[in-house]
Amino acid sequence: MARLVAWILAAVSVCAVVACSRPEPGPPVSIAATSYRGLPSDAPTSPTLPGGASAIWRGATIELTLWGSSSCPAVPVALAVRDPATIEVTVDVGRQRRRACTTDISAITSVLVLPDGLRPAAVLTVWLVGFDRPLKLEAPSVPAR
Repeated sequence: MARLVAWILAAVSVCAVVACSRPEPGPPVSIAATSYRGLPSDAPTSPTLPGGASAIWRGATIELTLWGSSSCPAVPVALAVRDPATIEVTVDVGRQRRRACTTDISAITSVLVLPDGLRPAAVLTVWLVGFDRPLKLEAPSVPAR
């Protein structure tokens, strides 16, 4: 019986050490080819209100603007084609990070390279997932820069 108790205590101790020694999650890995602060200069519509999102489709790329903390920005981490006129972008909004973020609101635009399989159209539908609920955007097609 004493041997069983000793094994149980040893197992609990090992589990506690392993659980406490997990490294903190690092920053999310963005799928963006590049990103910049602010909105696209040639956005065809008025800027989105802080806290929202907007997108511009430029043929082989999309410029996705997300608002949030400048020190912990929302980051696109995955992209999938749903159908020839619709994509889905998964966004890491920082809920799993264990550090303090500034409470400012800033626009960060990510340039995403689109996979094959989309057809030319006037508008590309973009579904953003990773927020409290999916967000649907209509990205107008504009000439590439």
